[in-house]
Amino acid sequence: MKTSFPASAVLACAVALGVLAACAHERDPTPAEWRPIDAARAPREPLPDDAERIAARMAAAVLDGRRGDAETDAAALAREDELREERGERPSGLSDNAAELLAASGGSISYPDRADELLDRDDLDPALRRRTELARDADPLRVAETRLNEERRAQAAEVFNRIVEPLSTLAITGALNPLAAGRSALSTLLALNQMPTATPRERQALYAFDQWQATHPEHPESHDVAVRASELRERLLRQRYERFVRGAREASAHGDYAAAVLLAERAERMRPQGAEAVQLRQRAQAALAEREAREARSLEVRTLAPESLDAGQRARFAALARTALIAPYGEVAARARAYSDAGAPPEQASTLRLLAAYEPLARADEDGFSDALARVPERSGAPDTASRQAGALLADRSRNAFGAYRAAQRADTTAKLEWIALGRFANGATERNLPRPIEYLLDVPGFALAVTTFPLRIIQYPGSREHFGSAVIVMGERYVARHPDGAHADEVHAELEHQYELRGQYAAALEHAEARREPDPKDVADLRAKVAEGLLAAAEKQPRVDVRLAYYATVLRDYGDTPLGPAARTKFAAEKAAASPQRIRLTREFLLEHPQLWAPGSLALKPELLDGKKANGEMADEGVTLLGRNAVQIALVDREPVVAKVPAADFARFVAQLEETRYASLATDEREKAVPDAARDAFFAASRLGVAENVEARPAARSEAVFESTREKHGFVRTRESILPVDLVLRGDLTTLGLAAFPRIRMPEATPDALLYE
Repeated sequence: MKTSFPASAVLACAVALGVLAACAHERDPTPAEWRPIDAARAPREPLPDDAERIAARMAAAVLDGRRGDAETDAAALAREDELREERGERPSGLSDNAAELLAASGGSISYPDRADELLDRDDLDPALRRRTELARDADPLRVAETRLNEERRAQAAEVFNRIVEPLSTLAITGALNPLAAGRSALSTLLALNQMPTATPRERQALYAFDQWQATHPEHPESHDVAVRASELRERLLRQRYERFVRGAREASAHGDYAAAVLLAERAERMRPQGAEAVQLRQRAQAALAEREAREARSLEVRTLAPESLDAGQRARFAALARTALIAPYGEVAARARAYSDAGAPPEQASTLRLLAAYEPLARADEDGFSDALARVPERSGAPDTASRQAGALLADRSRNAFGAYRAAQRADTTAKLEWIALGRFANGATERNLPRPIEYLLDVPGFALAVTTFPLRIIQYPGSREHFGSAVIVMGERYVARHPDGAHADEVHAELEHQYELRGQYAAALEHAEARREPDPKDVADLRAKVAEGLLAAAEKQPRVDVRLAYYATVLRDYGDTPLGPAARTKFAAEKAAASPQRIRLTREFLLEHPQLWAPGSLALKPELLDGKKANGEMADEGVTLLGRNAVQIALVDREPVVAKVPAADFARFVAQLEETRYASLATDEREKAVPDAARDAFFAASRLGVAENVEARPAARSEAVFESTREKHGFVRTRESILPVDLVLRGDLTTLGLAAFPRIRMPEATPDALLYE
């Protein structure tokens, strides 16, 4: 049967549309995607075999102190493994555990040697080897030796590193700048007297010596260890004494006698026979006593009015004094003028000028008040009471806030010019703990070079402006806090806005931009957008969902009209939609690396989800997310994630295996670091106990921990530290025209508890 051309065209179009519709139609879920949790049960654990029973008897003998029985059981376990090998069976794998028990049963005195023998074995389990190494290295005597060896290495490396760099500069560019290269070499050699003393490593070693002596009082080496500890303690005591004496000496030179007394007393407690500490304390105490006596004398009121006043003048002066105590500023100034017009002796002129200065203060004329105070002292500079009070008011950075602000601006300008002119020598010669003239002599070539390279700093200045102006900010904030409506408030707000914007502190800049008398709408809008951007960026860095939500809510509430308002709203809605009691994620690679976690009896995932074949359903890289209680979310490729529930008993077993896996990684891989997470640990503990149904509703109780595979955390190739503790350094400096290429000995890393010995 033939068909006409139009009918054929219609049929072809219908077929094409059908094919397109079939292609566009989403495929049906595979069985693994429909039911990702397998209902199969885990096989029963096998009963203990002969080897395990022998190992149990051996463990009991070790705990009971029966070393002979333990050695007999160890030999029986070895024979059992030999019989297994004769039968073609796999060995029990318990021989290394038996060796560990025997090493631990010999007591703490012989344990280090037994641990070394145990580590010489080739059949040790990696976790057991790592545990044994940690236990051996934690022996106090070994810790002390290690810390002292590290200190000797650090001191030798410090000397080598200080000498080799200037020598390299001298060899490579000494011809271009012989003065700078020679000065660098000489100053480095002279600065070797700054080698640190009484270091944390030495204090760690002393503590370890004392700990070992307390643990092993009857050890044959106890006397030798006590002698070494005594020598180290005496040396550390002497070094601390010298440091406190040096500090007391410097404090006395700067006039800080209270600190000098404190440091000298500390030195005396360490070495009561130290004559210099006693002398420093006595001199500082004498200076403090003299200062206190002068302060007491300055507070004495010898006479209220000059002796030259007659009875009428005394009465008027007493009335003026009462007015100054209780009357407003304007009335005080008027009474002072009236008293002066009625006739006053010359010795009261400065007092009357001080009282008259309150007139501009009454009308909020800050500049007039400062000018009036500056005119109070006599031209001859007589130290009368009124002059001292006027000087104190002018020097008070709280009362004369604008004067202090101006002084900070002038000091900041001077600091900028000095830095442009002298660079790193703007504050004088480099401190090397040497006599100051020698330090200036060493830096003479550097001064000359710094002056000639000032054009480079002019180019660098725009990018370095934020390093200046800290005092201007402090004084400006003090002024606007004390005088929010002051005559110079608008000027100060503008400067503070500029300073904060240079530093990227846009919230503070916005506060001052809005506080101006006539805020610039464009500047305010730009700063509001920058604040919103900063809040969103800060939210992305927060691991806790409640903190992120608070950031997003702040943007929506206070900066919703900015261009980032819609983005904040979207992120807030997404976070709320994804809210769950927990958000602990296990990546797909992590699950593949640890198959026991998704085997039957644990998560019991369908194997098809992890076989790499998309046709039968496949898990996405995000893996599995624990949502709280026993609910899990499984991410799928090209499909929406599936939420399923794991049986409570299986979930408890899964959590226990997950924690065991985490502990094993920490024990066997030195690259692993313990990450504290209280919410994660609380949820795991509740899950193991079967009480995870009691969900903690607070967002702060949600953990967002991520378990990643070794490759995801550390990369494909395991980095290896060089056997030689030496790095090659290439360094150049345009300001000194210096080029150096030299080896640098790598310093030993500080232990995590080193801060306790600082």
